[in-house]
Amino acid sequence: MFKKIICFFLLSSALFAQEQPEFIQYSNNMNMINPAYVIHEEGIIRVGAFYKTRKVSEEGSVHTLNAYANIPITKNFEGSINYIRDDFSGFFHENAFDVNFSYIFKVSDLWNLSLGMKVRIDEYDINFQDRGFGHDFALANEDNALFNFGAGAYFFSDNAYVGLSVPSFSRDNNENRNIEKEFKIYAIGGYVFEIDDFLIKPSVLLKQPEKGDFSFDLSGSALYKEFIEAGISYRLDSGVAVNLGFYVLKGFYLSYAHKFETSQTCSSCDNNQFLIQYNIDLLNLDSKYRIKRFF
Repeated sequence: MFKKIICFFLLSSALFAQEQPEFIQYSNNMNMINPAYVIHEEGIIRVGAFYKTRKVSEEGSVHTLNAYANIPITKNFEGSINYIRDDFSGFFHENAFDVNFSYIFKVSDLWNLSLGMKVRIDEYDINFQDRGFGHDFALANEDNALFNFGAGAYFFSDNAYVGLSVPSFSRDNNENRNIEKEFKIYAIGGYVFEIDDFLIKPSVLLKQPEKGDFSFDLSGSALYKEFIEAGISYRLDSGVAVNLGFYVLKGFYLSYAHKFETSQTCSSCDNNQFLIQYNIDLLNLDSKYRIKRFF
């Protein structure tokens, strides 16, 4: 019975991880939650990878990998891709691949509006047989693929942004499955203040699931001389994350974050997060841009 509880806990942690991107993850790759997000820098391709490890019990850990790229197609048309893989100690694997397309409208001299859409395929595999639960119907094996689509709007200037999105409209409510997907509404916003050699960015993320409870992230980041960045983020009923990042060489960004869990269901589930990102300057225009947009 105890092992069954552990299995269900690992599975619920798996679902939670895919639906709860971490601060350093979505702040550098907003396409995860808003398909309309654009970097809006001509000739710049941004590629990156995020990795998270989270111990959820003595029985196992959760490992998440996210590789992504933002690719300008024309001056007003931008695409991006995401690959996400979750692995949960042999019980559960989920692979997701999505493609986003965004079109940018110039609203004024200062503001732009981007509208975007997302197409996504989720494939997951639940395997309890290798862990000794092959004869338990409640822990039956599953192997399924789900097709999803989403949409979003992103309103931004050089120092501020707001966005509204539904990354996935599709649902999967098959009562014979252990997994239930539902759509969620996200709202994001942030503003960058420039004070001497510092860029200060407070930001917020709001999330309202179709059936679950409302939640939010409150975050703050500071960038010094476009070289070193430090940040802190609080997630309601979940925990506090702190991060430290460096812009090294030309175009590289490295970041590490540690999250201190405060959830009653998993107070000892602290996790470590790593991110690497690189801007590929196709047209040698990097001097035209600063890290100053800072989002």
